[in-house]
Amino acid sequence: MWVVLACAATLALVLWPATGGLGVAAATLLALTLVLHGAVVPGSPFLLPSVRRGPRTGRRVSLTFDDGPHPVFTPRVLEVLARHGAHATFFLIGRWASAHPDLVRRIVAEGHTVGSHTHTHPRNAAILPPRRIAREIREGMRAIADATGHLPRLYRQPMGVVNRWIGPALREAGVTLVAWSRHAHDNRPRPDAAAEAERLAARLRPGDIVCLHDGDDRDPGGAECARRRTYSLAVLQALLPAMARGGLSSVPVEELIGAGPSLLGDAGPQAPHAPAESATGGGG
Repeated sequence: MWVVLACAATLALVLWPATGGLGVAAATLLALTLVLHGAVVPGSPFLLPSVRRGPRTGRRVSLTFDDGPHPVFTPRVLEVLARHGAHATFFLIGRWASAHPDLVRRIVAEGHTVGSHTHTHPRNAAILPPRRIAREIREGMRAIADATGHLPRLYRQPMGVVNRWIGPALREAGVTLVAWSRHAHDNRPRPDAAAEAERLAARLRPGDIVCLHDGDDRDPGGAECARRRTYSLAVLQALLPAMARGGLSSVPVEELIGAGPSLLGDAGPQAPHAPAESATGGGG
């Protein structure tokens, strides 16, 4: 947030001579702050509301995994989750779902849920024109439906950053936009995964949605993907016992936010669900 404010203040100062005084400059600063915050902060309510967390009651959180499925690392993630009796939500890239449909079906069969993470994971998704992002959303959902027989009900934007014009595409698709309230930062491996997991677990509160990864958006067979996802696994292996010691368990996002029946029983897109608490409600 401080980076956003600094950028907005700098821009306001540059524009000051043309804004006609302090009052206009202050209004410009406020407007720029809101727009920049919405553009760079995942789950910001200023451009498009999204689900960042569930209710703070109970003892549940939701672990979520982006950028899969991956033929090596997703099965390992599933094994770790099964060992601890945890359930999660996987936000799948459509082209990888098409490449590994059996793995998508395994995710669902083991009690997890799946959401769309676009078809190709364009890293510039926040600035794509409306037709292009709408196509990414549709094709990503169709790839998952081809594997499972059901269209997903959840969607996560690449990098978590949104713009106003994806709203109509999401409404047409009948999906709920999901961000996160906690991030494992597992794309930046640290020397001690267990210590990072303990720190993350210490910050978790009931209702948190945690972002992790089980795949890679560009080069799933590359050395960098292997390095990052090996780290992700190490974090997960330490995180789940730490959560248990704190009395927390992981459930799919739909269960956390009270969105109704799971994907296993749905036969098509539904109207967007009213989340228990969204970014407009001050999510953490």
